[in-house]
Formats: sequence, C-alpha cells, structure tokens
Amino acid sequence: GFISGNRELITSIREGSAMYQASTSLPPPVVAAGLASVKIMKEHPELRERVFKNAKHIRAGILVLGFDTIAGDAPIIPLLFRAYANAARLSEFMKKNNIIVPLISYPVEMDGFMIRITASANHTGEQISELLDVLKKWTGF
Repeated sequence: GFISGNRELITSIREGSAMYQASTSLPPPVVAAGLASVKIMKEHPELRERVFKNAKHIRAGILVLGFDTIAGDAPIIPLLFRAYANAARLSEFMKKNNIIVPLISYPVEMDGFMIRITASANHTGEQISELLDVLKKWTGF
C-alpha cells in the first residue's frame, strides 16, 4: 500500500511509524538466501523440527539462568537489557569465549538493548551446552 500527503505528513509518518523504524529494504543476495532457505526447509522438514528443538533448548536454558527474553518459539532468541553497558559487556564476554552474539541497538529510541541469539538446525547439543555454560559463567550462577 501507500500513503499520499504533503512532505510534512510523510516525514511524520516515517519518523513515528514502528513499521519504518530501523528498517531498510534487504539487499538482493539476502532475499535470495532467504528464499533458498525456505526451499530447503520445505524439502527437509527434519531441519525445521531441529531448529525449533534447538531454540526450545536454548530458551529453556536462558530462562533458568534468569535472563529476560521474549516468550515464543522463534529461533531468534533475544536477551533483553535495560542498560547498554550490560549488553555490551555480555557481547564482548561471549566473543572472548568464541561465541558471537550481536548486540542490537537501533537508531531509534527503545526501552532497552538486546543480545540476539540465533538457533540453527546445524547447532549440536554440545554447542548449545557450551553457549549455556558460557552464559552461566557470565551470570555467576
């Protein structure tokens, strides 16, 4: 769809609409990769089952460790933080322990910051345990 209006109205909508905040169109290679992954998941349903099983395992572990997250079964699992410094410290700690979990901070006002963990069908139980062990070490649990 589209909205027509004067420059002031359109600017107001772009700046105030959650749909447009921190959003740009995806590069064609990213779109192609996404379409290819959907095709693979349709052809190999066991991969879809595994990615959701892995996400459930990770989510259960981070909840036991006391992290704040968003409920659901998506394979993208955010760890939510009120303070940027805490999120940045965890991201750096994870990197030093050979686990890359990006710190997400949007160029728009938010209530907090997040570390984004993405489960994959290719993650092994051993790798997930290692992730949870490093998070446990960080919390001092």
